Amino acid sequence: MRFFSFLLALAATATARRVVSVDISKATPEQKGLDRRAFSATLVNNRTAYFARVTVGTPPQPLTLHVDTGSSDLWVLAEGSDLCNSFRLQQEWGYCFDTFDPEQSSTFETVGRGDFAIRYVDGTGSSGDYFTDNVGLGDGVTITNLQMGLAHEATSNWGMLGIGYTAAVAAAEPYPNIIDLLLEQGQIPIKAYSLYLNDASAQSGTILFGGIDTEKFIGELQSIDVIPNNQTGLYDHFTVALTSVTATSDSGITNLLASDSSPIEIILDSGTTLTYLPESMTAPLFRLVDAFDDTDGFTATGLVYADCALRSRTDLFLTYQFGGPTGPVINVSAAEMIMDDLKPYIFSGGLILPSDIPWPNDRVCRMGVMTADHEPPYLVGDTFLRSAYVVYDLTNNVIAMAQSNVNATSSRVIEIPTNGTVPLVTGVATPASQQTGSDEENAAAGAVRPGLNWEVLGVAGMAGVFTLCGMGLFGL
Repeated sequence: MRFFSFLLALAATATARRVVSVDISKATPEQKGLDRRAFSATLVNNRTAYFARVTVGTPPQPLTLHVDTGSSDLWVLAEGSDLCNSFRLQQEWGYCFDTFDPEQSSTFETVGRGDFAIRYVDGTGSSGDYFTDNVGLGDGVTITNLQMGLAHEATSNWGMLGIGYTAAVAAAEPYPNIIDLLLEQGQIPIKAYSLYLNDASAQSGTILFGGIDTEKFIGELQSIDVIPNNQTGLYDHFTVALTSVTATSDSGITNLLASDSSPIEIILDSGTTLTYLPESMTAPLFRLVDAFDDTDGFTATGLVYADCALRSRTDLFLTYQFGGPTGPVINVSAAEMIMDDLKPYIFSGGLILPSDIPWPNDRVCRMGVMTADHEPPYLVGDTFLRSAYVVYDLTNNVIAMAQSNVNATSSRVIEIPTNGTVPLVTGVATPASQQTGSDEENAAAGAVRPGLNWEVLGVAGMAGVFTLCGMGLFGL
């Protein structure tokens, strides 16, 4: 194991020289056009997502894109796409959102007519052309001549900001994606970014391309190796080793994945709302919280329900550990494990609950952890990622994590340099919810200490990446 360490190019100040900050917002798009079958499937898969505002073209056309670490293409819905013009498709897939009009951009150029096609494991996807144009990110940053997909046919309601590995782009031949061009055009010092989703009650978070914010995590960032595809040897997804999971409650600790068991592979995927784990792990968790499983049968809703009253219990939480006994440890509270997002659908009549569910309608929540219907790697989505501050280093093929400092009100952004002997970067000493001192006193807790050289921890016996089938927006 090694600590995720950095040589500071600048002192830790409120801003950094080559860091691109992009605000992201949590939203639940309206799906009024869906029929009941499609509504149920959409509710199971991805009801809440994180979006970034970007611009495409000259003059800039503002677009809202779904942020997805599990795929690698940036693509947009074309002005005349079929989903935006077909009532039948909207009944099945929902309304379309922001669209791009290539005829209004003087810098638009088609580079692959009919070559763009992407499919996600939740059944959605899009197809059309590849094109190049300018993209605006954050506060005045422009990326020129970025290759993107222009979707003329789509079953996804919005465009996608894929920020994964280049090897996973949908094109037959890999091309430089948005992270490659941010580096190539001098906007960031390294192909790396940090992701801060904040907690379930917050409506916004941040992506820092090329930087980290030491006010947004607690303790030290610790890193683990990304696992390459065992068939190709390429790094194509953010696959890491999950080595231990426990559930703590007032009755004690339940091992869901014992530390002396074989590790399992998971993919950290912001494009997936829920977390999917094998039945050997979810079954004891569901028993522990007396969950109501309604995933089997022709009339099943496909959800696992839980009592909303459990969300306020501070004694109930999950603990994930990655990369072995000295790897990063992330706690996930009951309020993140159990999601209170069903009431609008219950009371509108869109969601028909099972007649034998044991709680009144106003106490019906759903589990944010579900049983995977596929072999590993498993998808670990937003119900985990909101509890973690995650740094995705595509240059060195490592993931760094620390406990998220949710609802932080201050910021200390530093640049991630390319290489060197490194001091350790630490976050705050206490969560924002427990801080009582001044902003200056709390900021001082984030420190830079003389560090270690990188040490490699091998995970023996780890299997490679298998063909993935299941939920989420993981690109195939």
